Amino acid sequence: MNINQSQITIYNNYSHYVQNLVVNNSKYIELLDDAYNIFVTTPDGQPMNYTIYNKLDQIQKDDFIYKGIIIESSFDEIILLTSEGEERIKNYDNISEIFDKQILVLNENLPDFDFEIIVSYFINSVVWNPVYTIIIKDNSIESFLSANIINNKNILKVDKIIFVSNNLFLGSESDINIIDDEIIQTQTGFIKYELETELPITLTKNTSFILYKSPFSDNICNNTNIKIYIELNKYQSIPKFGYIFKVNKYLPAGDVLLYSNNITNFIGKTSINSQNKGDDVEIIVGDTELVELFLEYQEPDNNSIFFNTEIKNTNNKNYDLVVYYNAGQQIYQVITDENYVRNGNKIQWDTIIDKNSLLRFGVEFKRL
Repeated sequence: MNINQSQITIYNNYSHYVQNLVVNNSKYIELLDDAYNIFVTTPDGQPMNYTIYNKLDQIQKDDFIYKGIIIESSFDEIILLTSEGEERIKNYDNISEIFDKQILVLNENLPDFDFEIIVSYFINSVVWNPVYTIIIKDNSIESFLSANIINNKNILKVDKIIFVSNNLFLGSESDINIIDDEIIQTQTGFIKYELETELPITLTKNTSFILYKSPFSDNICNNTNIKIYIELNKYQSIPKFGYIFKVNKYLPAGDVLLYSNNITNFIGKTSINSQNKGDDVEIIVGDTELVELFLEYQEPDNNSIFFNTEIKNTNNKNYDLVVYYNAGQQIYQVITDENYVRNGNKIQWDTIIDKNSLLRFGVEFKRL
C-alpha cells in the first residue's frame, strides 16, 4: 500500500482526514487511532465494504517481528494480512497483541494490479485555534492571524491543509456575502483558509502557521488609539484600558495577544467574537491608572438604581472614554441622561475626558 496523497481539513473541534491510497492485493489499511465515520470509495465514487479491527497481531520469528491481522492459523503456520499483502509465517516463536489500533480490512476482491481507493474519516485529536498577534508601535501596528494546531494523538504527514472556522454566528443573509482572495464564506457559516506553504508537512504535537498578515488596522481617536473603559458596578469598578482597531477582513472568533513595539513587551491577552470586515473592534486588556474613579452606588428600591460617578484624568493627554452598565437579562430605562446607546445587553456612553480634567457623571436606571 502506498499513500498517493493526503489532505486534512481542520475545524475548531474535529478534523476530516482523506487519503488517496494505491493498493494491490492488500486489503489492510492502518487508520489513525481515533478514526470514526469512516467511508471508503473507488476514485469514481463507488462505496466499498470493510471491517474494522481494534487490535494488531504481532508475530515473532527469530529476531524479526511481523505485524498485521491473523486470518488463518494452525499449530505451526500463520497467514497474516499485512500492509504489503498476505504473509505465511511457519515455525513462529511467539504471538502477542497490540490494542488501541484501528485496522481497516476491505471486504472486496481486489485486482492483482495497483488499484486506487479513497479513505475518508474524522478524528477529534487534531483541532485548531485562531490566534491574533498585534504589535503596537509608535505610529503604526503590525498584526497577524495564526492557526495554532493542537494535535493530541497522532503525528501526521499531509500534502494539503485546510483550516475551517465553524464557530461563527451569522445573523442575516447580508453577513454571508463576504468573499475575497483568501477567505471563502459559505451559507453554512464556515470560513475556509487553504494553507499556502511548502508541502508535504508533518503535523506534530503543536504546530502553528501564519494564515495572513494585517487583519487589523488603526482606528485613531483623538491622536491615540487607547480607550478607557469603566463599568458601572455596585461591587467594584476598576478602570480598564484597551484599544480600538478596524477589521480589514472577516475574522473568526479567537484569542488576541497584544505587545508593545516588539514581542518581548507583552501588554495583555483577551479574546474576540467573530467580526465583519470594516467593523471596529474594542480589545480590553487590563487595568489602568490613567484615570482615578470615584463611584457611588444606590438602590433605593427594587426597581431603580443610581450611580454617581467622578472620573479624574491624571495624565496630560485626552482619552476616549467608554462608560457602560451591563444590564444582563434585565431591561432598564435610563431616567437622568439621554446621551446613551444600547450595545447588546450594555447601556453605553461614549465621551472624551480632557487632559488633567474631572468628569462628573450621574445616571439613574428604572426597571421596565
